[in-house]
Amino acid sequence: MFTVRQELIEDYEDIAEVTAQAFSDQDYIGEVALIDALRRGKYFDSELSLVALKDDKVVGHVLFYPQISYIDGKQMPSVLLGPISVLPEYQKLGIGTLLIKEGHKIALKKGYKFSFLWGHSTYYPKFGYLTNMFGEASIKLNLKNIEKKEEDLQFRRITKEDVPTLLGMWKKWFESVDLAVEPSALLLDWMNNYPHIKASIIEKDKQVIGYIRHEKDHLDRINMFFCKDKASLDCIISFIMYKQEINTLTLPLSETSFIKDMFSDYDVEYINHTWDACMICILDKGDYLINKYCQEVMNKERKPGQIILSPYYEMA
Repeated sequence: MFTVRQELIEDYEDIAEVTAQAFSDQDYIGEVALIDALRRGKYFDSELSLVALKDDKVVGHVLFYPQISYIDGKQMPSVLLGPISVLPEYQKLGIGTLLIKEGHKIALKKGYKFSFLWGHSTYYPKFGYLTNMFGEASIKLNLKNIEKKEEDLQFRRITKEDVPTLLGMWKKWFESVDLAVEPSALLLDWMNNYPHIKASIIEKDKQVIGYIRHEKDHLDRINMFFCKDKASLDCIISFIMYKQEINTLTLPLSETSFIKDMFSDYDVEYINHTWDACMICILDKGDYLINKYCQEVMNKERKPGQIILSPYYEMA
């Protein structure tokens, strides 16, 4: 007999051990650190971090982390399922099912419209998850006819004082992107949490003109990017071309009216990919927007949305 309840502080060590054992087949286990990091996140809710017990022993854990998502430019409360883990000797006994169903029930009561995840497409659909509901969107720039210049730009660390400016820029670039996840006002949502990723403010003449998160030592391998205006965009792209000696550049951006206008002077190819692993479960069956979005994606009447998560998730 297994029972489910919300996590308590005294469960933290047991949850870490359950997670480590569940993911022990990997060379690197980032999920333990990810759970600890998410507990410090602005939207963390301990009532959505659940443990499964067998005779008072923690044998399983799931975390549903709240997000502010966008559909049709409107904010929608959602949750991201994961990580989820069960001790190896207790797997295939229905513990995962108990955790997921209880998490769904609690999330719905709290007003969350849908849950999303990256996971096994042979497992999660039985809980109502729909496959291929979002994916990866990018634009590929052909820069052969663009001048390379060593622009006078400065890349520096992000401070708390930068965050309001970054949030304002982010909304201009992403609030019209289906399933975009809005970063919080915490500095933690903007800094890099992983040694191989670098996040920077871009300045020109001591004015903030952009934000970039990229692979360390590879300025052209970009996880997130946005900037102040077209003039800033031209400066930054020219700078990256000069530093990296490249003729093409791929940016993780969706095909929206705003993006088309920003890149109207460039030779652009828009790219969309989705996978079975990218899934959504509609929690609020009566919500018009999320039902409309999912139905139109399934009918191929709408391109799947793009989800770029906070730097927390780069450690997992």
